[in-house]
Amino acid sequence: MARVALTDKFVLHAKADGSGRADYFDAKTPGLVLRVSEGGKKSWSYFYTSPKDGKRARLTLGTYPARSLASARALALEAKSHVGDNMDPRDVYAAQDASAVTVKTLWDAYLEKHVRPNLRSASFFEHRINKKVVPVIGSIRLADLHPRDINLGPVLN
Repeated sequence: MARVALTDKFVLHAKADGSGRADYFDAKTPGLVLRVSEGGKKSWSYFYTSPKDGKRARLTLGTYPARSLASARALALEAKSHVGDNMDPRDVYAAQDASAVTVKTLWDAYLEKHVRPNLRSASFFEHRINKKVVPVIGSIRLADLHPRDINLGPVLN
C-alpha cells in the first residue's frame, strides 16, 4: 500500500509487485487507488467509509487507459462529496444506472409511438432491429453510445 503522487507517466509504467497485485494510493486525492494486477491490467478504485454502516467500502471507477488519471480523480472527488452528503456513492451510481435510457428502451418507445402506428412493414423492422441491433448495443446507455458502436451496413442487408 504505497502512497504515491500519481502522474500519467507513473500510471503508464506501473507494475504489479511479487505478490501478483499492487495498490498505489494517490497522495493528491485521498482514497483514490490504482490497482495493478499481475497480468498488467490497471483499474481505478475509491476507498471510503460507508455512511450506511460505517464499514470500509470500495467503489470501482473504471480501468486504465479507458479512464484517465484526471478523470479518475474527478470521479473520486465526486464520490467524496456524496460521502460528505451522507450518501453511499455505490447507491447513487446504481440509481443513476437504473434510471438511464438505453438503446433498447429508446427503440421500444420509438417502435410504440412511430413505427407500429405508421408502417405496414412494422413487423419487418421490429424483427430486424430486435434480432441484429438490440443484442449487440441494446444495453448501452445513450450517454455512453458513440458512433463507433454503430455500423448499419450489416443490419440493412
